[in-house]
Amino acid sequence: MRQNLFLWAVIFSLLAGIFLIRYAIVGQAVYGDGIYYWGYTRSLVLDHDLDLRNEGAHTYSPEINNSESVVHPTERTNLLNGRYYPIGTSLLWLPLFYLLHFLTKLLFTFGLPAIPNGYSDIYQIGIGLLNVGFVIGGTALNYKTLLFYFKGNIAKLTALAILFSSNLFYYGSIDVINSHPLSFFFSSLFCYLFVQSLKKRTYRMWLVLGTLSGILAIIRLQDGLFGLLLISQVIGMFFTNRRKNISQNILGLLLAGFGGVVGFAPQFITSHLIYHFPLTLPYTFQLELFHIRDPKLLELIFDTSRGLLFYSPVYIISFLGLCVLPKSLRVVQVAFIPTIVASYLLVSIWPAWSQGESYGIRMFISLLPLLSFGLAVVLQALANRFSRAVLAFILGAFILHNVIMILGFHLFLHSPTYVGEDISRSGKLKMRILDRFSQNK
Repeated sequence: MRQNLFLWAVIFSLLAGIFLIRYAIVGQAVYGDGIYYWGYTRSLVLDHDLDLRNEGAHTYSPEINNSESVVHPTERTNLLNGRYYPIGTSLLWLPLFYLLHFLTKLLFTFGLPAIPNGYSDIYQIGIGLLNVGFVIGGTALNYKTLLFYFKGNIAKLTALAILFSSNLFYYGSIDVINSHPLSFFFSSLFCYLFVQSLKKRTYRMWLVLGTLSGILAIIRLQDGLFGLLLISQVIGMFFTNRRKNISQNILGLLLAGFGGVVGFAPQFITSHLIYHFPLTLPYTFQLELFHIRDPKLLELIFDTSRGLLFYSPVYIISFLGLCVLPKSLRVVQVAFIPTIVASYLLVSIWPAWSQGESYGIRMFISLLPLLSFGLAVVLQALANRFSRAVLAFILGAFILHNVIMILGFHLFLHSPTYVGEDISRSGKLKMRILDRFSQNK
């Protein structure tokens, strides 16, 4: 137990260290989609409303974030501009954000360099470290879930491989102010409780799992598909000769559906408060919501700028492993594969399937706890055939590939922030280096 705690602490320190070093260079952690999640949390804590127009008028940059000259609630512009994101991430940040705001005001009162404006360094660093914690918590839960069917060394190796050889590493250490750390944690929690209760599931557990699927949906809307795990399991009973207590399971499924509505209720309330209609859902502002006639089935794998084959091949290997699970894991296979396939098809017809400046297809991060079972089977087969040194070399190669791709993506293909090179710390550092080079020349 202590050994595991030490391991998670070391990994947290590693990811947090990467985040802090990057923050020291760039001076900005909130950008891109993170602005929208951040806007809700900041508005609730400082303005006590859900009117995000003043957050939309704010220029996110190191100097402006750490000054008192921020846009006030009376100075309005339009943040949403056709974008409406789920509220779950923002709500889960609230407790720490309130604490950080209180602490910042206290420091400011004593004349210390802390600006209680909801944008300054202390807020961004605090929420960033919280999200790193969610990634570590999800990894620990993934490890515990795998222990139900695999030996300790294979379970631990798989959990670490999932973290370090996939795009989860990028979103758990570099671009952390986003929804992905939370979706990974709650999908890991869902998977843990789902597998734990496979043999005997109480009505209470059905309700808990349903509620978790609703919570997953208010973090990232497509993750509501985790409810398919429960549906697939009940349907799968007819194909695996496990029809005992089928009526109780159907009743449990109804309870899970009720739980899903309860878990998703904050989104209905948010939509009612902002748009005066509770069924106005995130992403539905787009006129053409799905591209059914032009699915990006091949691009999700083979696209050279985003595809899984180039950026995170561990997804493909894990899915193939999931397809050949042993008979003892058939009940898991029957539930997991339909959910993964449904997610793949949904993302393929999503208009923004590439997710903008995305390292790999980040919409699949929440599927990693399910895919880890397939990777564990592959690693177990390799461990049975090869020595530990060979296994370590193979895993090291995948991790090194991920690190190289991250460096190439971040340094050459991707601007460090969306606020512009001219006002980011990294941009100014780059300009100083170029100026010094030109002077020497």
